[in-house]
Amino acid sequence: MLKTTIKNIYMVFCAFIIAVVVALGVAVMCGYKPKVLVSESMEPEVIRDSLVFVDTHTKLSEVSVGDNIVFDLDGVQILHRAKEIKDGTLIVSGIKGTDETAVDESMFIGRQSVVFPRIGKSFLWLEKNGMWLAISLAVMAILIGCIPWKDENRKVS
Repeated sequence: MLKTTIKNIYMVFCAFIIAVVVALGVAVMCGYKPKVLVSESMEPEVIRDSLVFVDTHTKLSEVSVGDNIVFDLDGVQILHRAKEIKDGTLIVSGIKGTDETAVDESMFIGRQSVVFPRIGKSFLWLEKNGMWLAISLAVMAILIGCIPWKDENRKVS
């Protein structure tokens, strides 16, 4: 009974890990870039340390007032809300701030698509420090699951 329970928990864990890895891979292949919000400028709508997926297929001309976009400002990628559009340039700012920035096509990265609150810090840690460790542990867990489990209750004919 205990072995069966452990085996079932293990299988659910492996299925979850595989599903997350496949979902992230598909999202990236479809042009969605994961970004972590490290400032509080978009709170309370998007809280600090959220994992934000950015649709990089969106063109600047497709952005509407009120959309959240990611742009590059001197090598720093920033998430702000589009406030107004002037001659093909977006005027953006954070929700909390009054600072406005003019964003043109050369600075534009994409439009916010999906937000996963509070998991960005873990994502950053894996990205910087432990990506290979996480991949190795996931592969080991899956390989261990491939080892046949001996079942005393099964009758051999």
